[in-house]
Amino acid sequence: MEFTDGRSAAEMENVLATLVANVASLKDHLKEWCVTQNLAFPGDGLIDSDLSVGLIHDLWNRDKHGALSRPRSGHRPLIQDVHQSLGVEPIDGPGSSIEGRFDPETGETRVVAGPNTKLSLVIDGEIVDESGTKLGGVLETCAKALDSWETTMAACGVPR
Repeated sequence: MEFTDGRSAAEMENVLATLVANVASLKDHLKEWCVTQNLAFPGDGLIDSDLSVGLIHDLWNRDKHGALSRPRSGHRPLIQDVHQSLGVEPIDGPGSSIEGRFDPETGETRVVAGPNTKLSLVIDGEIVDESGTKLGGVLETCAKALDSWETTMAACGVPR
């Protein structure tokens, strides 16, 4: 089974690039907040000290500028192995199920979720360094970076 939902590799890469840009641009939003509140800006320290935040910032800069002259994460990260997969999540406790159905007349395979199951198509990829060493998944790294930005923003008094 394939789960591309008709998306090309370039379209999936663009989805991840947009996610990276949105997370990385939190730096500029926090910077503006700090200026208007007359607060010291902690964003550069966060980028330099938190690997996930640094990786996302470096991926964004590489996308914007085509190269990295000064990687903040200590790596020159790239995104590889972009793929879309089927996410299966239980809803309201036990009883989740998934069933694959094959139609011999059309050759089509359908995935059907049980009543307590949520299905979603998930685009992800691997972040690797300049030597090809895996540093983490894009979604996991973005989630960690978001948590760090949220903590930092809360400490600066940014309202939710």
